[in-house]
Amino acid sequence: MEPKAAGLLQKFEGMKAHTREIYNTLSEFENARVKASSLPDWDRIAEIEKLEKQKIKEVQMILDEYNNCRTEVHGILKISIPYFSPPNSLGEAKGVLRQVSIECDGVIGALRSLLTPISPEDADKLNKLRAEIAEVTIIHVAFRPAFPLYLLAGF
Repeated sequence: MEPKAAGLLQKFEGMKAHTREIYNTLSEFENARVKASSLPDWDRIAEIEKLEKQKIKEVQMILDEYNNCRTEVHGILKISIPYFSPPNSLGEAKGVLRQVSIECDGVIGALRSLLTPISPEDADKLNKLRAEIAEVTIIHVAFRPAFPLYLLAGF
């Protein structure tokens, strides 16, 4: 399972980086559109709209990859992550990218905790605690009287 988890971790780290990159580009497009609309430069506005549509398609590709990983995440981590529908506008694309970025952080954190080995000191502490719990359980079971103690006290 570790190779699958490690591969999935790499995938989600890549998606996270790519979502950040696309989000920043979409923000730049938004700013450029505002500037272009203040000066009636229709050719510039048309070019920005064309680039926005291309980036929205790129967002859809990221969403396809993310949505395709949902089964794999559930298989490894036993958690469900949400499905995201393709955006229709620049604002929707930015919102979906934010949500995907947050979900990627969650999956990355869970996968890292799964893949991070326990230090020898922590493993030793855990083994000592297991032994103490087992000992307490044995003592508790061995001490259980055959009949209630209050009968011995004369009550």
